[in-house]
Amino acid sequence: MALSRPSVVGLCAAIGGTAAAAALAMSPAVADGGSVASAAGGCGAIARVEAQWGSGPSGGQVLTVSVTNTSAATTTKWAVAWALGAGRRIVSAWNAAVSTSGGTATAINASHNGILAPGTSATFGMQLSGVGPAPALSCDNGATTPTSSPPPSGTDVTVTEADNRGTVRLRVGGALVVSLASNYLPPTLSTAGVLVPRDNAGGYPTGQPLVARYVAAAAGTVEVSTRTDIACNHQPTPCPSPSVPWSVTVTVTN
Repeated sequence: MALSRPSVVGLCAAIGGTAAAAALAMSPAVADGGSVASAAGGCGAIARVEAQWGSGPSGGQVLTVSVTNTSAATTTKWAVAWALGAGRRIVSAWNAAVSTSGGTATAINASHNGILAPGTSATFGMQLSGVGPAPALSCDNGATTPTSSPPPSGTDVTVTEADNRGTVRLRVGGALVVSLASNYLPPTLSTAGVLVPRDNAGGYPTGQPLVARYVAAAAGTVEVSTRTDIACNHQPTPCPSPSVPWSVTVTVTN
């Protein structure tokens, strides 16, 4: 059942904006059927339109997304991605860190809801400007990452936003390629000598996708980390846009 804009505004006025968002997220009223993600990444996700008002770009919606661990092991993270339709924008989100790059949105678990036992779920919500159907989602929680021996020397391993807080194993002579959206800063290394930078291009503020390549030079463990940034964070009055951290832990063996 779609809620009219006056109904949503009245509810927000009665119980406060933050509480209203939570109440709408838990409402059983559904304005649109859910859209289920493939479980190929070890998890499945379904988006539900809980409330909407207006039409087209001038309207708005409140969505909730349920993320379920479909693997046989307990996982410690999840990431959900989807394409934003034309004229749609994320106004706010709760219970997940949501970022956008181009026409793609990505939600990463919050600190309190990343650990999921097999078959259990976590939920996050968001308010969007613009009206459209529930989005088709892709979901990954790292459960399908191979746990076999490290790749042979000379093999490149590429990591993306979905690998946030993951673990990578390399042998000396192998290479790590970090491929992230254009709003990420160039990565930094927690320890020198284990990985040696070779190429670093793009990222904030170039407007180009970030691609950084490192060669495994010595045995050891190092964290590769970065975060998102936008221009308004550097104005006299910074915008209220959260910075989204990203990192992977790399273990290099001989």
